[in-house]
Amino acid sequence: MNFVSFVKVCAAPMKAAVLNVAVLVFVAPMMILPATAADCMASAQTVISQTGGELLSATPQTKNGQAVCKVTVLVKSGSGQRPKKMSVTVPQ
Repeated sequence: MNFVSFVKVCAAPMKAAVLNVAVLVFVAPMMILPATAADCMASAQTVISQTGGELLSATPQTKNGQAVCKVTVLVKSGSGQRPKKMSVTVPQ
């Protein structure tokens, strides 16, 4: 067995391990996050329609073991006053 063959034989298991790690690190979160993010955006739309505010952020979080969405909006105040920042936590 020459050196190149030896390296190929030794590297084959490492390629599989690297591929498995890549799947866990890069693909698995993408399978979970889009649904959570989509739910969070739906919650954000609800908060916007209820408050008449402007969306600043919508962040999926876990609170007491439950999936929630923290929605932060900017709500207009009375005449001449600064808008107020309001955060609402919506269960998912």
